[in-house]
Amino acid sequence: MYRALAAVSFCLSCIAHSALAHDPGLSAVTIQRKATALEYHMLVDDASLPPQRRASSAACDASGVIEAWAAARALRVPGTCRSQQQGQTAFEGQLLLPSAAQLQLRIALLDELPRGHQAVVTLLTDDGEVQSRQLLSRETSSLSLELPRTLLPPFFLLGLEHIARGFDHLLFLSLLVLHVTRFRNLLVLVSCFTAAHCLTLAVATFGWVRLPSQLVEMSIAASIVWAAAEGVYGRTRSARALTTFGFGLCHGLGFASELRALGVAGASLETLAPLAWFNLGVEVAQLAWGSCLMLTLLALRRRSWPSIRVRALSAVALAIGLVWLVQRATWL
Repeated sequence: MYRALAAVSFCLSCIAHSALAHDPGLSAVTIQRKATALEYHMLVDDASLPPQRRASSAACDASGVIEAWAAARALRVPGTCRSQQQGQTAFEGQLLLPSAAQLQLRIALLDELPRGHQAVVTLLTDDGEVQSRQLLSRETSSLSLELPRTLLPPFFLLGLEHIARGFDHLLFLSLLVLHVTRFRNLLVLVSCFTAAHCLTLAVATFGWVRLPSQLVEMSIAASIVWAAAEGVYGRTRSARALTTFGFGLCHGLGFASELRALGVAGASLETLAPLAWFNLGVEVAQLAWGSCLMLTLLALRRRSWPSIRVRALSAVALAIGLVWLVQRATWL
């Protein structure tokens, strides 16, 4: 009898020991601070993830991987997931920096991973240098970040940045300036373009209009082809302002994709402030670019800037627009 109990106790202790010796897993989290946003990347083995969290599932759930608070207010942190080699899932996303001086982050996904699972969190600076490393677990899953104080709201800076790296938008705006010889005509065209993309930026952000991104990007490339072709052939149409308004609607849908990527969507009061600041940043950037370009062209035209050069520049823009149009039409 005692021998049997001893044998059972020995077997149970071996099972418990093997369970404790099982590696609960280790994940890697990288958080990099940009000028206007935090970008995160979390790599987890599929063996540690619930089935609905794995990228191999039909609809991978990437929500709630990281939670954030600023000034006691919860912030929305959108994200996506994709497969990695060797049975791993990568969760990625970005959080627009708030105006508060301190940001609280929590790796909420640790609650769904095996007990004892740990995450190595690496904080990177703008240029990719390692700022610090922390080891977090389910019991200690939070960290605090000191944010740089900025005079301008983050969404305003994001609007400036969007235009600065939006070469297709800048090229279309440049073609509008390039083809106009009178300031009054330029003012009419830019006003039509601005009014149009402000309209669609608002309705798309509120969720009232939603078109496939491929169709939107193709229409933006088509607007460049149209404006460049007019410069090459030297034609000006009476309905040019109306056509510019139409293409401006497409550009506004392109602007809205930036806000949706940050989780700013829906018809609510919380959407109005980010939308207004982002739109203001876009307008300031466009106005600055258009003014500088117009002043440069006016100076060149006083020095007998030949029209053949305008047509040559339009031809280059036409080639670029056609390449973009073909590339975007063949997106899978």
